[in-house]
Parts: sequence; C-alpha cells; structure tokens
Amino acid sequence: MTTFGRSAAHPVMVALCAIAVGVAVYAFLRPQPAAFLPAGWHRPFSHDLPAAVMGGLPTFVHALVMSLATVAVLAVRGDAARGGICTAWCAVEIVFEVAQHPRVGLPLLASLPSGLADTGALTALGNFVRTGTFDPLDIGAAALGSWVAYVVLKRSNDTDINLMEARHV
Repeated sequence: MTTFGRSAAHPVMVALCAIAVGVAVYAFLRPQPAAFLPAGWHRPFSHDLPAAVMGGLPTFVHALVMSLATVAVLAVRGDAARGGICTAWCAVEIVFEVAQHPRVGLPLLASLPSGLADTGALTALGNFVRTGTFDPLDIGAAALGSWVAYVVLKRSNDTDINLMEARHV
C-alpha cells in the first residue's frame, strides 16, 4: 500500500478536491460543454451563483492545482522556490487571460507571419484568443488561487511533498 507523509497528503488532497470542483463547474454549471469532458458529462442546471464567482472559479482552481501539482511532482523544497512556482503559474494564467483581450490577442495573431497562427499547436492558441473572453476578475482569481496554493504549501512540511518518493508499506 502506498502512503504519503501526513503533510504531503494535505496539498495533494487539496489539489484533487480542487480538480473535482473544477470538473463539476464545467459539467454542471457552465452553459456550454468543455472540450475535455467526455460526451454525456455536460448536464447544466439552473443556479443562482453570481457570474463573478462562476467566471473566476475555473481560473482560481487551475492556478491552485497547477501550483500544488508542480511542487509535488518536482519535489520543490523551500518557501522561496515554492513561492516562485506559485508566482509562475499566476503569471501564466494572467498572460493567457490578457491574450483574450481584443486589443492584445487579435493584434498579436495578426502580427504573426501569414498562416502561422493556424498551424500546429498555434491553432489551438489562435482559437483560444479569437473565442476567449477577457475578464479582469480572472486576473484576481489567478492571484488568489496561486496565493492559496502558497499558503497550503507553507503550512506543509518542507521535506515530504514529493509524489515520487511515496513510501510503500
């Protein structure tokens, strides 16, 4: 049986719970199905949750989960290094959010050499920029998610957040 140190399970469990919340938002609370959901999982229902919460929740969850997962998988130790990981994920979230702003993303796509924006991996990025909606609240959600991840990591033991060194009992 694989066990994790007491504090190592805490960030991993937070990440797993956050992933479950994120999937539930896309499966049940968003009007349009997400591309990553298996067919038939999208079952939206009416709710009275504020748009600000619904819009920012996926960004919050993504920043939180990716920060915790990166630290756990890479066995990052030390508050400064962990803070750097959380800050990096916050920056990634913000860059992708700002890229959805029509005054940023569309001119950037237009500045690429002809046809380059619609080749390979840039096709998905181009579609993301063209169809995405900039929301300044998502920038705050990214910062909050990264900060919560840092707080969770700061409260955990520095030496045993390492999924690669799980003990077998």
